[in-house]
Amino acid sequence: MCDVVHQAVLSAWHLERGIEMPVRDKCQFSWFCDGKSDEPRDGDSWDTARQISFNFLTYGEFRGITEGATHYHATYVHPDWTNDKGMHMVGSIGEHIFYRWNQ
Repeated sequence: MCDVVHQAVLSAWHLERGIEMPVRDKCQFSWFCDGKSDEPRDGDSWDTARQISFNFLTYGEFRGITEGATHYHATYVHPDWTNDKGMHMVGSIGEHIFYRWNQ
């Protein structure tokens, strides 16, 4: 998911529109719109996630594992944008499916 968020931050579409934090733009990612607390419940998992994020941003670890994906969703939902003819599935990891626009 770090890779998709990173791609969104670098996206020309977002930059051209002055959107600096695409993660928060119109509920782009459901964790900003689910009505649940954003306080971590599991300290160990939170620490692991922070370390993964740090390594991703600092050392480039895991960068590119989604082959440039710009979108993803959980396997138990089917967002309308997946039907767009320009959208191409690039793979899945666990319970998440990753997509990018055809190039």
